Amino acid sequence: MAVPWGMVTAFDFWQSGDPIPGDPRQGYTNEWQTGMCYAPCANPLCFCAALVCPCPSACWVRRLALGGAMQYYKCCQGYYDCMCWKAGSLGEENCPEVCNALEAHFCFGCHISSSRLLVMDTRNIKPDPCDNRLIALVRASMEFSIYAAANVCFLGVVFLISLFAV
Repeated sequence: MAVPWGMVTAFDFWQSGDPIPGDPRQGYTNEWQTGMCYAPCANPLCFCAALVCPCPSACWVRRLALGGAMQYYKCCQGYYDCMCWKAGSLGEENCPEVCNALEAHFCFGCHISSSRLLVMDTRNIKPDPCDNRLIALVRASMEFSIYAAANVCFLGVVFLISLFAV
């Protein structure tokens, strides 16, 4: 059975830690003070707090990424705009703290990712190999879940057809 191209790519990057193709941040010159793989040991209290209270920790990280200037808060900082809505047009300027909390609770993955992108873009920081591995792992698991969901739907339809075929 052939493995889809995207999953092969994701697993290849997981093994090597090579840069993700097309990532514009690979040209940045600065590096993280502490690599992602070493961060839990470098600050264990913060790591444990994020495990126990992920959403408040994510809100705190966004506040730090903005330098405490919540007047610059936008939903996902504009990194995930789509045709339906645009960051900054959702009333965030009226209550940025509430919007930050709502984003952290309902769009946790995008919230964390956009905070990471904001820090990288404002400080000219390139991703480290561990960062690339985690991105590849998330991408591969998302692709796997899509294929698994499609398989479950297909098997459900086959099961329903077999019920009514009798």
